Amino acid sequence: MPASRARLSPAALTLPLPLVPQNAITSLQLHPAPQQYLITTSSVDATLKTWDVRNGTLIGEHQGHRDVVNAFAVGGGGDGKSAIVSGGDDGLSYVWVV
Repeated sequence: MPASRARLSPAALTLPLPLVPQNAITSLQLHPAPQQYLITTSSVDATLKTWDVRNGTLIGEHQGHRDVVNAFAVGGGGDGKSAIVSGGDDGLSYVWVV
């Protein structure tokens, strides 16, 4: 089977971290290299949270939206950091550097 059509087993999708959100997660993205060990989630509680998947540590809670975060994107910067751009039901967009 070509790699683009390969199926992942459920075990391959399990992350070993105690990710216990207070509210429903609306989206989830991995960060690009060299920070591929970070994952960011958005939630109906109007926040984004960045986690270190190596140990389950919450790295940061990104606040500012006043309503549900609908979408976000994570991109790599030339300095080894990631930028997170988000948009929410409040009509606002934010940029965070992690």
